[in-house]
Amino acid sequence: MQCQNLPTDGYIEFSVPGPDKENTIIFPKTPISTPNFAPTVQVRWPDNFDSTINFKYYKGDTNPRTAPTSSPS
Repeated sequence: MQCQNLPTDGYIEFSVPGPDKENTIIFPKTPISTPNFAPTVQVRWPDNFDSTINFKYYKGDTNPRTAPTSSPS
């Protein structure tokens, strides 16, 4: 997950269902440590496995100066 332009007084959390429990990503609500926060999680998925990402941004007191973005990396 790569975030860009997020104020550091907010939080993010995300999850990605995997093919089994060991390869399912559950990233709990975590403070944004830098504006371009990029947490990584290593998993092993079978070829041609598709999934979705559930992402939540908790805004702090600071409004983003530009449109914040996030994308799987």
